[in-house]
Amino acid sequence: MSSWTNFLQSSHEYEKGVEDYLDKSFSTRAIGDQITCPCKVSDHRFWHCKETVFNHLIAKGIEPGTEEWHCYEKGMSSTSNTERDVEDMHYDIERLIYDVRRDVAERLYMCLETAEVMRWHDEERKKDELLRHPDDGGAWKEFDQKYPDFANET
Repeated sequence: MSSWTNFLQSSHEYEKGVEDYLDKSFSTRAIGDQITCPCKVSDHRFWHCKETVFNHLIAKGIEPGTEEWHCYEKGMSSTSNTERDVEDMHYDIERLIYDVRRDVAERLYMCLETAEVMRWHDEERKKDELLRHPDDGGAWKEFDQKYPDFANET
């Protein structure tokens, strides 16, 4: 770790180091007005605004071994290919979903009987533009027996 992180958290040098770190962090890796907090409690798991991160670092200290500190102190680029990674991830997810759907459809339509049943709504159903009621079903017959006056309300 850099020398200023070894100062007491209440010292002016430590506070100046935190301010410099936050300036660099928020200029390079903020999303909106927040970054992941590198304090010992948050350990980059929670996003906070600049003031909150500052207060956390002063009160709780920095997580030892935090790589971002090394990157900023050595002048290394801390930017990543996040946008490209996210785009690649979306493509990968879409591809996985497509593959799963294709495999399920292939297995479903392998059986001739299943394929016929799956096509019934398109091939066999009456297409006279009327809204049909599934009154032939057992559930509706039971409903009609329990509530015989239901249909008479209209």
